[in-house]
Amino acid sequence: MQAADSTSPRFGALVSAPSGIPLWSSRWLVGRMVGKTESAEHERMRKALATWFTTQGLSNVKTPADPVADMVPDVQADYFAKIVYGEAKLCEDFASTDTKDELLSYCGSLPSEYKLVLGIPKACEPLAQRALTEWGFTHRIQLVGL
Repeated sequence: MQAADSTSPRFGALVSAPSGIPLWSSRWLVGRMVGKTESAEHERMRKALATWFTTQGLSNVKTPADPVADMVPDVQADYFAKIVYGEAKLCEDFASTDTKDELLSYCGSLPSEYKLVLGIPKACEPLAQRALTEWGFTHRIQLVGL
């Protein structure tokens, strides 16, 4: 076994990137800029939402969507001459102010005639509906239980 030299980090030591930002913070920052890693449940919901778009007659369904404003929705499709965007959400997402802020960003970035489709687990439809009502998003967001 080789002895650690003075330049290698000790177990439990705070390691920094060349920028001086601790690596755990750098990874968090990159994750926020690039997009969070997706849980298996979120991936399943995203795929189910893309399938729902197809069954509703939307065309050119793709996931992930093309960037819009500074965001990348989970799903995008064409509906006649308009683009429809979709986001997959889990029940626990509705307890987070990050979700409210994200939806506010989407609603503020999309033209007023567009709606955002939220694919959610059927089990949390009442919770999601209540949260959207409290947050004032009832006219811009369509909930779809998957």
